[in-house]
Amino acid sequence: MVHFLTIFFCLQVAWSNASIAGIPLDLYPSAKSLDREAIAAETRQKASALIESKGSTEFGIASVTMSICKSILFDQRNVRAVSIFDEESKVCLSKPVVLGRKGVEQVLELPLNDGEKEALAKSAKSLREVIEEAEKAEKK
Repeated sequence: MVHFLTIFFCLQVAWSNASIAGIPLDLYPSAKSLDREAIAAETRQKASALIESKGSTEFGIASVTMSICKSILFDQRNVRAVSIFDEESKVCLSKPVVLGRKGVEQVLELPLNDGEKEALAKSAKSLREVIEEAEKAEKK
């Protein structure tokens, strides 16, 4: 499993948390040859590719929305990646959470390495700047 931390149009991959069948990815000898940057770049382009080929992504969005509602309505308390406000970065981030009847019942903070923390902070800063520019434009 690989956790993706998404911020609006940015995507950061938490490779330090990647695992296959519960075994850390870095323990697999063949994983060392993975081009992680290329995989992350390809993942970032998936939504654009879907929109180009299908014209939209509304069915995928509808499916995810239905699944999130089901988790809440039936108190499934399962782990889902949803966008939540992050107090530290002051922007919304998609993070793994436990979803139940009360909505987000627990945020599962991923232990990130220094490089991942730096990349996430840089993406959050970029998003804050976009928000601030939009707020300035709105006041005009």
